[in-house]
Amino acid sequence: MLITVLATAPEVVDRAVVSSVLLKPLPLADPLSLISRAMLPVARNRAFQKLQARSFHIRDADFETYYDDVRQFTSDTLGRLPAENSSFRLPPGPYTTVPTLVLAGEKELGAVRASAGELAAALPNARGRLIRGADHAFLFAHPGRFAGILRAWFTDQPLPEDILIPLPKISLKTWSTGGSSIMADSKNDQSFTLDPDTNVMLYNG
Repeated sequence: MLITVLATAPEVVDRAVVSSVLLKPLPLADPLSLISRAMLPVARNRAFQKLQARSFHIRDADFETYYDDVRQFTSDTLGRLPAENSSFRLPPGPYTTVPTLVLAGEKELGAVRASAGELAAALPNARGRLIRGADHAFLFAHPGRFAGILRAWFTDQPLPEDILIPLPKISLKTWSTGGSSIMADSKNDQSFTLDPDTNVMLYNG
């Protein structure tokens, strides 16, 4: 994953974009894994995948390629998806100063938006943005607009702020309490608990 590369070999990266990262566990991941395993016949159903493709904004011309990939899934693959999808954690610091744009859709899961905020706060030279009105499939729904964001970032041009919402810049102070660290954002009256085992900031809403 790009975040691991940024943490372990930042010298190979000039500028980076991280989109829709998930650094927090999904709720009910274990039950979801069991349900996903049982969903294999449904997942291979062509009519069901037509609906799925539409929700992902996959073009009709690309459907057969998408469907061929889906038919390669096994029950084990489906069962691992929920856990694997939410198993990544932010590596221990110090963090790279590589210019990094952290993106998430305004309508994505709260865990994804919170992860974007966490990552943007952790990287010293990051900019965090929510894509206005976007869900997880923004890349497929509006490839030209997404490409415009990338083009602006990688050529050091102004970002299209008309479709981007800045994530709050978090100024964090840290102190220890009972084996954990508490991080407080004095500007926004928010606090986070740093899990000492996973190095994940948990928002105390």
